[in-house]
Amino acid sequence: MFKKLTITLTLLANPLLFTFGIQSPAIGRKIIAQKIDCSAANSTTEIKYCSLKNYQAADEKLNQIYQKIIGSLSGEQQKILITTQQAWIKFRDRNCNFETYRSRSSTGYEIFRNGCLERLTEQRTADLEKYLSLQDNFEKNRVPGSAVSQLPDGNYRYATADLPPPPDIIKDNDLVKAGGYYFLFRKTGNKVTGMLYQIDSENNICITGRINQNQIIGEAIEYYEPNIRQPRVVSTGSEFVVWDNEGNLKVRNARKVGRDVKYSDVNLNLKLFNPINAGSQIPPRSCRR
Repeated sequence: MFKKLTITLTLLANPLLFTFGIQSPAIGRKIIAQKIDCSAANSTTEIKYCSLKNYQAADEKLNQIYQKIIGSLSGEQQKILITTQQAWIKFRDRNCNFETYRSRSSTGYEIFRNGCLERLTEQRTADLEKYLSLQDNFEKNRVPGSAVSQLPDGNYRYATADLPPPPDIIKDNDLVKAGGYYFLFRKTGNKVTGMLYQIDSENNICITGRINQNQIIGEAIEYYEPNIRQPRVVSTGSEFVVWDNEGNLKVRNARKVGRDVKYSDVNLNLKLFNPINAGSQIPPRSCRR
């Protein structure tokens, strides 16, 4: 009887990085030493061995993708991914226990379970690869030094702080230390939609409008969450008033919309902003809740 296949979560010296390991069934050193051709495996023992090797290969590829992503993150986003991945491992294992439950006493149990583990692991790898692909596209579309109106369509992030220009990778902790504001936006033609954040504070405002060189002219909604901060109406009149303490955003004609504040006219000047890496957060598609 073969030993039950178990999945272990191995923490590295850095608790934020982890790999997935497998305790191999006792297939026997003689069989492993025979260098089984898995494309021609026909005995139950050979198929069991090959199913395990296929799963191990899928698990190794997932771990490589995961390490690449986790190494590019910091702060809360890094913690979220770690928690998510740990929860996914539990889901994968329990789901495969469910799928193969009726075959647990058969000779093909390990084959079926390894196949399930391999399939779900490959699906998770595909999801993380898609995330990486999106990030690569963000980086390719970023053109340092260009006026925003000249940028190709894509997602971008600009900051007022004096930070290293691309291709350096700016992490969340770097932004917090630098302070100031950053604008996370998507550009489609001459239209821009994005969030202007005051770093390490609750102040943020969603802006949508047309772009002219480095100026965005349009409208905005300042979001407010209950028990976090109360709405502040900067200007209800027809005169532009500075929204931020650096003087880059001017707003006017405000009114309350539910728990938010909407400005029908805004002017954001990005001339003093610097392009940084696009980051992993996706800009809003619209300024609506």
